[in-house]
Amino acid sequence: ADVLELVLPAGAFEVSAGGFDPTSMDPHVDGAVYRWSETPSECEVLLAIPGLRGQPAACLAIEFAVTTLSATAFRRIVWSCILRGRAVPKSAVFVVKENEERVPLIELSVRKANKALWGIGENSIL
Repeated sequence: ADVLELVLPAGAFEVSAGGFDPTSMDPHVDGAVYRWSETPSECEVLLAIPGLRGQPAACLAIEFAVTTLSATAFRRIVWSCILRGRAVPKSAVFVVKENEERVPLIELSVRKANKALWGIGENSIL
């Protein structure tokens, strides 16, 4: 029997992960989730917070620190989470849009400082 050996060069592929997690630790808040995906080098998030319904998309911003992410409305923090790994804050890019229900949708991406899968973060409403 012939044996086929395949040697892949380092960096030939990346493992990725993704999923949905609640935006609130409160079990009484229904349907509030964010979608995330990640590779060892970057993570992307689509975040919708129903409590911000009706807020203009232009008033929202994202603030990144090495281990935290915060969403602000009119420069006040309205949602935050603690990341499970370290990010490169200067690499963060975000866009805010409104969905058909007038809930702002925040799309963001950030490079990771470490090459590992995080599972994104633990959220908390401030």
